[in-house]
Amino acid sequence: MTTVIGGSSPSITFSDSTTQSTAALPLTGGTLTGALTPSTTSGIVGTTLGDNANAGSVGEYVSSTVAVGSGIALTSGTVANITSISLTAGDWDISGVVAINNATGTVLFNYLNGGTSTTSASLGSLGQYWAISGASQALAYNVDFVQSIPINRISISTTTTVYLTSRAGFTGGTVIIYGVIRARRVR
Repeated sequence: MTTVIGGSSPSITFSDSTTQSTAALPLTGGTLTGALTPSTTSGIVGTTLGDNANAGSVGEYVSSTVAVGSGIALTSGTVANITSISLTAGDWDISGVVAINNATGTVLFNYLNGGTSTTSASLGSLGQYWAISGASQALAYNVDFVQSIPINRISISTTTTVYLTSRAGFTGGTVIIYGVIRARRVR
């Protein structure tokens, strides 16, 4: 028995024949209105080519990196932007790394912060940043302190800039901040 869906071309034909083909169903474009339920053992096949997902597709990746040589001088007590990325509407997982470098002399730190935010020069909300406090902790000359940003979710309905930010309370020397911000579209 053969069932034809749709009365005009193009149509999709399904068959209950016992001699089934192993070829994939040749579909392009369109909208799925029901749930897509993959096999619990087969799942959805990902790429094996080392390529990138297209813009707007699940798996899209956006990043921005500032190397130590291009780092930003930090003013004690002031949140500064390290870099930013522009994300289109969707559901994204954001991650990153903030690095703080003591560029001159010994610096005494009272606190260090690093995070991501949709507001320029802001640490963002709880879960979007890390914080370390101490009583005048010394960081020797030209030593880097590197800390990962907590992975956090951002769900946006319009194109939005996401900033990688840092703040430190310190005395003595010059402090340089640098790092990387990454985003992966999850849906």
